[in-house]
Amino acid sequence: FTFFAAIFMGTIYFSLYGPWTKALIGYNLLCDKAGEVTLFLGDSHSFCTNLYELFSYFLGHTIDKVIFQKAKDEYMRLVDFALTWLIACILMAVATITLAWRGTMPRIVRVFIMMENISYWLTSCSIFFWLSLTIYMIISPDPPLMFNVTHFMLFILAI
Repeated sequence: FTFFAAIFMGTIYFSLYGPWTKALIGYNLLCDKAGEVTLFLGDSHSFCTNLYELFSYFLGHTIDKVIFQKAKDEYMRLVDFALTWLIACILMAVATITLAWRGTMPRIVRVFIMMENISYWLTSCSIFFWLSLTIYMIISPDPPLMFNVTHFMLFILAI
């Protein structure tokens, strides 16, 4: 159990703070720019361009459009990440329904509740970020986060 708990916590830490698959293996999993190959779909991922273009509907200023065009790799990473987690959540829901139907859920639920209880400390790293952001906002005359709020909220909704 300790071995699997360590693997679980390491995976969570790596997925939160580590690089995405393109930096590791050279390919995104599902979505990338036109002409680029992905790991699971090859070069047939034209629906990703439509998801990327969805973000452009909310651009009002010229500088936003310029930044949007320059950040296509980052937007495709965002779309790829969101779709990957969507598929992972759907697979977990299917597995949960299957295990509940077979009657093996109570034992597994106890294990997952124990895993959740021992992994609360992983999010404590963000406390230092929020504290330093608050101090920066009090002391500095410049705004700390210069980004397109609409795009950020679309990303949150996509996840």
